[in-house]
Amino acid sequence: MIKSLFMLAVIATFVVAARAADQNTRVVIYDGVATEVSAAPEAASDLWITTADLSRATRFVIKPQGVCRDELCFPLPKNRKAEFVSKKGTTTWFNLSAFAKLIKQPIVVDQKNGVHSAGSER
Repeated sequence: MIKSLFMLAVIATFVVAARAADQNTRVVIYDGVATEVSAAPEAASDLWITTADLSRATRFVIKPQGVCRDELCFPLPKNRKAEFVSKKGTTTWFNLSAFAKLIKQPIVVDQKNGVHSAGSER
């Protein structure tokens, strides 16, 4: 039963990844959970996602004290804030790639399939 559920999860991840590669979406795998997110169209190597997608994919939110998940907060360097947060029109974008580097989390990117994996494995 567990083996079947695992295979189903793997297949679902590849289906979502295939869809993401064809559109302006990506798949973020964070702490073992795959979430389809919108990516900034002009982003080159770093993954910029909306703050709503940041919360959905990672459970992190941006607060005055930094980027927080529950009671854990990581302050953003004040002199580098533009590297992490960008407002375009009514949408606020967050650089998940730069954040992963800041907190020394490994990040693996499959550009062909639009998959970005960060965070600890379960």
